[in-house]
Amino acid sequence: MTRHFFNIKIMLAGSLLILSATATAQVQTVSDSIWLFRPAQADYWQTVGSVTGLVSYPVSNTGMFSLAGHLEDGGLRQAQVPQQHRDVTFSTTGIRTLQRFRVYGKFTYQRSSQDSLSWSLMGMPDHTRPFYYAAGKAGSFERQLYDISGRVAYTLKENRLFVGSGVEYLYNTAHRSEDPRPSVKNFSLVLKPELSWQKGRHVAGIMAQWGYGYESNSIKYINSRYQNNYDSYPERRTWLMMGMGYMQPRASNSQQMDVRVRILGGALHHVYNGVDWQWKNSLAWERRKDKYGSPSSTSVRDLEWAAYTLDNYRLNISAAKGLQHTVRLEAMHSTGNDFNVFTGSPLLPALNAQNYRYRFSSVLLDYGKTGIKGIGWGTTLQWQQSDRKDFVTAHSLRYTHLTPMIFGELYGGKSFYLQLKGGVRWPMSTSVNILPTQRTAFSTEVVYRDYYYWSSTTGILQLNANYINRKIIAKMPAGVGLKIAYDRLLQEAERMVTDVPEIGPYRIQGELSFSFYL
Repeated sequence: MTRHFFNIKIMLAGSLLILSATATAQVQTVSDSIWLFRPAQADYWQTVGSVTGLVSYPVSNTGMFSLAGHLEDGGLRQAQVPQQHRDVTFSTTGIRTLQRFRVYGKFTYQRSSQDSLSWSLMGMPDHTRPFYYAAGKAGSFERQLYDISGRVAYTLKENRLFVGSGVEYLYNTAHRSEDPRPSVKNFSLVLKPELSWQKGRHVAGIMAQWGYGYESNSIKYINSRYQNNYDSYPERRTWLMMGMGYMQPRASNSQQMDVRVRILGGALHHVYNGVDWQWKNSLAWERRKDKYGSPSSTSVRDLEWAAYTLDNYRLNISAAKGLQHTVRLEAMHSTGNDFNVFTGSPLLPALNAQNYRYRFSSVLLDYGKTGIKGIGWGTTLQWQQSDRKDFVTAHSLRYTHLTPMIFGELYGGKSFYLQLKGGVRWPMSTSVNILPTQRTAFSTEVVYRDYYYWSSTTGILQLNANYINRKIIAKMPAGVGLKIAYDRLLQEAERMVTDVPEIGPYRIQGELSFSFYL
């Protein structure tokens, strides 16, 4: 009861923060232009990520709220991704400046439904982590997400010294309508205090990060024949996944999973506002430590199943010359390692060692140019590499791919925007290793299928259009947006195992949104 009341207070506080950030934003006629022009949108979202960026942003007040519907369907997907996904999202975001204070706020509520999702009984899907519940039977999920974030900056000394903090709050629920039926709740709260200082055209800041959270997952069955007759219905059995192949049946029908989360980190930020070019740079590190266990255990030893530590390193460099030229570099590297102490029975002693290792790297380069006649073009090149290993079952999956893309765009004054983008995801190298003696249904339906997904060559087409009308409501421009993404299988990898589920020929996504600009 106390925790639920605390969640309500946080949501109310976040909502008030959003309202205060957008209440007087309509006095800025430039506001709707921020949400129309691609370089201006990118600049806004990078700005609100730090106090350093917030205090150096040239727009004092701006805001937007929107309602969007999203649909995604198709079989060209990873194994633990639903065949169909639908969601409705209400969101609002804005900045307000009041004397020495500058406030940013964002609120998102999303209700989603997913169909034909198997080998995943999670609340917040993250299948790079080692511990979660899973079942082979595909089912439908219903999820609700509350995501609130904000940032406050205060000027201690004009054009010299600034202090502030960011806050991020998340609450998510998930339920499934087929046996086995998980009921999952996720919560996290992160604080990001920051100190920034200015010298001439340079603004630099140092930020710390601390947070905590939890996840609770309880599984139940409505039909008793599925719960107790796994020989006849093996796809209904609930498994405790402990890596990428190491798995054990859930110890008992009453066993639940609790995840306790701790987050630490820090970041350096820098902004340079030159005469022609503006630079925004950041270097960040974040460590998330998850401790998995069962809340129904009677001893501390039984409570702790494992610990998983994930370190994320990020580098962002962007440069812009007005709206004409934009250059962006994003680099990321992640390392994940577990320590497994799970004991399922006297016949299954604890490992007391590492079983799962995760590595991921990504580099993205982006350039865009907009001409004086409203015609623009650009190119994007992304390289990604992933390496996952499960030591107990000798499972491993590694892939490297390159995705070059080009785009063209058209601006119709300050009312219309259209972008067409196309490219290819090209697999550079892919490898999988599964010992025949360790092969399970999970190996065939998930690991091998993901191997074929990442080994396939995929064509990508995307459309993004936005129209803004300034006459429907006085002093409040309104807009409609449309996004379509289509992935097409161009070449499938040669099959080593014949009984792996087929990969679909395509996947399509569509989103329609209605927005008001304050």
